[in-house]
Amino acid sequence: MITHIHSATIIVTDIDRAVDFYTNKLGFQITVDAQPSPEMRFVTVNPQGSPTGIALGQADWFEPARPAGGTSGFNFSTKDIDATYADLSAKGVEFT
Repeated sequence: MITHIHSATIIVTDIDRAVDFYTNKLGFQITVDAQPSPEMRFVTVNPQGSPTGIALGQADWFEPARPAGGTSGFNFSTKDIDATYADLSAKGVEFT
């Protein structure tokens, strides 16, 4: 039986930059940082205490079928959207 979703993948062009955003701006924690080969690395980041995370994958693994920066299809939850917006905006997160 499936117990929960482990992760959703986001394809990024710069894993270190993405890790910096998710950990230093959003406060996520790194749960996996794996480099199975010299050309392949992925990092999974989770919100504190959450079993579900985001797997950040290198663009060159997926392109051209799934380009970096495309739509992702996952959502975050918060108990206070206004406070979360203010906090993330103060940390430099831009909302469109």
